[in-house]
Amino acid sequence: GKRTGGVEGSGSGLKYLDLSNNVIDIQGAYLLASGLESNRKLETLVLDKNHLTQTGARAIQMAGVRDDHAIKISMCDCGISQKNGHHFDPVEPAGTYRMDLSMEYSWHVLKALVRVVRAGCGLFMPLP
Repeated sequence: GKRTGGVEGSGSGLKYLDLSNNVIDIQGAYLLASGLESNRKLETLVLDKNHLTQTGARAIQMAGVRDDHAIKISMCDCGISQKNGHHFDPVEPAGTYRMDLSMEYSWHVLKALVRVVRAGCGLFMPLP
């Protein structure tokens, strides 16, 4: 799909996907997470040796576990112990954001921020 990392939908019968060593960074992790949110067929995802960081890995993990379906995810050697404060963190979303909505990563961040506001856990404020 256009803004979903291409793994969405129930029409795909793909059950095992190995994306090891594909230089997937935090932005790619968010796109992949977006596609995983609606995928009900994938059973195993291997992301070893990518540059996901802690935040990207968390986004993928959150998208891969739902009440009706869980995906086994391998993320060995993905920089998970690293924390980069320059990227959106869905667990601690407070901050000021400048987004280029021509980039798919920015769309994912905006969607996550709207979920925070809808849940009553935050609000949008104009800059002074």
